[in-house]
Amino acid sequence: GRDFDEVKTTFAAVGRSVPDEVAVWFEWHDGEDTDTGRARAGILPRFEFWSVARVVHEVTHPWLPFGDEEWEWNPRWVQLMGDQNGVIISCGLESEKPPLIRALDPVATHHVDPAHQTVSLCTPVTWWIEGLREGWYSWDLSAAYWSQRTMDMGPKYQWFSGLV
Repeated sequence: GRDFDEVKTTFAAVGRSVPDEVAVWFEWHDGEDTDTGRARAGILPRFEFWSVARVVHEVTHPWLPFGDEEWEWNPRWVQLMGDQNGVIISCGLESEKPPLIRALDPVATHHVDPAHQTVSLCTPVTWWIEGLREGWYSWDLSAAYWSQRTMDMGPKYQWFSGLV
């Protein structure tokens, strides 16, 4: 992991004020190690863990231009993990308040149906842990990857959020 204040300072240096829980996230775990250029499967199922350096790189080199149009990236949102199917977090509110969390899609940084977002990074993490306990995810040793959860596993609101 990384030091809480170091995480906050690193993001501030690129013009982002991240919620405290993001700094706590990186205190716990600073991304995935690489094994011959390929990221290892995450500690929790679903999304590849990114390091602070990777997140900051994505902030400073967005794959869409910043702006207010639906097809542009709203700069208040930061992708926290997961490649093209990832988790994004709002960084425009006070850092002490729980942030909004959404699954990444091309227009997810602008207006979205509330059913496709949640509050606090703790929510999807809790869902992932619940999924492990309930057997909705399992480790496939031969593929070295987590199995995929299906719609019939667990509450539908979790599935529709795009975060499980």
